[in-house]
Amino acid sequence: MTHSNGTHEAWTENLNILTEQIGRLTEVVTVGFAEMRSGIGDLKDGISDLKDGISDLKDGISDLKDGMGHLSDGMDDLKALAREQSETSKRQEQNISRLVDTVSRQAEIVEGLIRDRR
Repeated sequence: MTHSNGTHEAWTENLNILTEQIGRLTEVVTVGFAEMRSGIGDLKDGISDLKDGISDLKDGISDLKDGMGHLSDGMDDLKALAREQSETSKRQEQNISRLVDTVSRQAEIVEGLIRDRR
């Protein structure tokens, strides 16, 4: 190949530029792949954290359901206790009423005895 010096120099310069651009492109691609791998690793970690969070959320929901069941049981117990207390109060009210009647009759008897002695 016999080219004039100018053409040869132009080809050499273009080849050097192309070689330099290929080197830069290789570096950019290498860095890009490294960043992509790192990003994929971060994504995997994020997915794992998300799975853990979902599992924790499921556990929390299960605990909440258990707590609601205990609360419902407690409310049932409280209602039963309130009914018992109401029945006890009614019985006590009846007993007090009978006691008042008894004391009233005794007072009448005592008044009668006092009148009889006079």
